[in-house]
Amino acid sequence: MESLGASDPPQSRLGEVLTSLLEGILIGVLLFGFAVLARETSRGMQLHSLSPLHWWFVVAAPQLVIGLILYATALWLNTWFADRFIQGRIIQGVIDAVNHFVFALLWLWATLMVRPWRWRIVFVFKTLEQIDWLAFRMDRAARTAGLNWPSIHPMHFFGLMGSLWVGLLATVLIAVVLDIRAKERRDWLHYLGVGVIVAESIDFFQGFGRYSVRWWREIYQHLLP
Repeated sequence: MESLGASDPPQSRLGEVLTSLLEGILIGVLLFGFAVLARETSRGMQLHSLSPLHWWFVVAAPQLVIGLILYATALWLNTWFADRFIQGRIIQGVIDAVNHFVFALLWLWATLMVRPWRWRIVFVFKTLEQIDWLAFRMDRAARTAGLNWPSIHPMHFFGLMGSLWVGLLATVLIAVVLDIRAKERRDWLHYLGVGVIVAESIDFFQGFGRYSVRWWREIYQHLLP
């Protein structure tokens, strides 16, 4: 029997390869940036001296590692609770919600630490994105558990999330331009962080962009029938 992937069009397979490559590069760059900062901190560098996007590595790299661990945990739960699928999904949903709650607080902490304001706004958008993820995980866990919970279509969460990513990218661009106008010099790791944010946004829109487009299209059609 031929594999399912054998009938996929070449463009689809190429897209999957490029997405996997992008994700692999992101993992390597985030861990590398975090390792550089950990080394410099061990040599006496103070947190208040970090460039704005150094903070992206400080929070995003641990979140990535925890996310990989939770992914492995989800696979284990699917096996352990094979005959109790609903229980496994509830446990997984609660764990994911707690994870996003913790990292929403960490992104908020980073937001308060970042200077100046033009870069702090970037982290405000990231914090709101994490809160959106938290709401999505809570909604999913509650509905799976059969609680009396208002039903919210996932499109709304991802539509809002896409809008937040657009805002985040716009504020990054504005912050870079204002840095240049103010002749503010940043180090190479800060600008590597700019590239990481752009790559992460591409990765998000590749997976969930269609929900954002559909969300805004339906809002437009509702307001202007």
